[in-house]
Amino acid sequence: MADYILKTKAPNLPIPTIAYSQTYQESFSNAERLYFNTLDTANGQTIQQINSLNVMNWLNTGSF
Repeated sequence: MADYILKTKAPNLPIPTIAYSQTYQESFSNAERLYFNTLDTANGQTIQQINSLNVMNWLNTGSF
């Protein structure tokens, strides 16, 4: 289990172009994908830590 929960930060989105640009769309999608992967990781860590604390509390062996 991680000793800390990963902090999230809004991604640096690419500057949009006036006309459609495939390169911009790919950069934007990549930035969003990385951001949502970070959120998923942080949420997973939080859930894991909460579940561990619940089990330790249930066993009455946890120290808070």
